[in-house]
Amino acid sequence: MAKYRGLVIDELKTLETRKTKAYETYKDAHDAAEKLCKKTMGERGTIEVEEEEKKMRYTTNNYPKVGDIVTPTGYKGTKWEVIETDYKPDNHNILVKNDVRGEMWISWDAIEEAE
Repeated sequence: MAKYRGLVIDELKTLETRKTKAYETYKDAHDAAEKLCKKTMGERGTIEVEEEEKKMRYTTNNYPKVGDIVTPTGYKGTKWEVIETDYKPDNHNILVKNDVRGEMWISWDAIEEAE
């Protein structure tokens, strides 16, 4: 199920956009954004609600494929391309490549996130 986050945007563009926590419903996110707007920006703020994108997680039924872009555990903020896979009953390794760090073999379950 999608989650929603309220945004409070400064119309004068001098204050940074504020975000609420994520809510299960659009209405809850909107209500939280209204409250945050009154508290922080008053009349100069506008409210929007965004649907949070769900990052793809790999499971045993959904392994990374060649060409996927992934982030291995411990390499937050970096993007690696899957260039080879080796899926066997006792071995689910993938070869990933990064322009700066080169290539490395990792287990498919050592992926934090993917695009």
